[in-house]
Amino acid sequence: MKKKTSIKEDRRLEILGILLLAISVFIFVSLLGYNPSEEPSISPSVVINNPMGILGVFVSHLLIKLGFGYVSLIFPALGIFWGWVFFSKKDKEHPIKVTIYALLTIFLLSISIGIVSIHYDISPSKFHYSGLLAGLVSDLFIDMFSIYGCILFLVTSYLMLIRAYFDLDYYKPIIASKEKFNLWKSEYLQNREKFRKEDEKRKHTQELKAKIKIDEADKGFNNDLVEKNDDEVAQNSKKESLYNNQNLEGKSFGTSLVDDSKNKNSKENINLHETTETTETAETAETTETTETAETAETAETTETTETT
Repeated sequence: MKKKTSIKEDRRLEILGILLLAISVFIFVSLLGYNPSEEPSISPSVVINNPMGILGVFVSHLLIKLGFGYVSLIFPALGIFWGWVFFSKKDKEHPIKVTIYALLTIFLLSISIGIVSIHYDISPSKFHYSGLLAGLVSDLFIDMFSIYGCILFLVTSYLMLIRAYFDLDYYKPIIASKEKFNLWKSEYLQNREKFRKEDEKRKHTQELKAKIKIDEADKGFNNDLVEKNDDEVAQNSKKESLYNNQNLEGKSFGTSLVDDSKNKNSKENINLHETTETTETAETAETTETTETAETAETAETTETTETT
């Protein structure tokens, strides 16, 4: 929370802010113009390439070569930040926290660069990028903890620094991951159970289909047998009917023959009877004629006899 200040205090803060901004910009430009071949010297024969002159050479030599290497660029950034804080008369509680963590970050980064440079022997020199101070500390850590111990130390330090500044909860992601894992596990078990049931249903359906196919096959086979039996029965019936028809035809033919023979016999009998009757009639007629003739003759003789007498 911003505190109430007097006009005089405000003026001092603004002046301090402007001064700190100017100094920070000067240091920042000096560090950007750092040349490892340039050494601080008052001699007028020395050629200075640093944009900020001999003072820039001193500042860059002190911070980069003797201090914390190229990570020292964070120092002028902090100065600019504090210059703005003073100039804008903001509350200093948060900037102090930022400054503390920034200094710790500078220390850890320079040591990390020093350890990597020393372990992998990066040219042009092992302290070129980390600075002399940070390089000596890094060399000490490597001698004491070896490279693996240094890595463990640095990782732990970074995790602590991030946890402290950003107020991150490292345990919360673990809980969230555990919940996600449990949720995934439950879903996996549910899906597996569902797939198992579906597989059982599918197998049961396949078994039913197989049984139905077998039943249909048996039914078709039975139907084929029935149809075959029906065909055989029909053929047998047809044969029997044909046989019966043949028998009936034979019987009818025999009957017709018998009837024809009977009719023929009856006709012959009738003809014989007629012939017999005709013969008898003829004989009777002949007998009658004979008798009549005899009687006529007798009568004639009797008449003649009588006439004679």
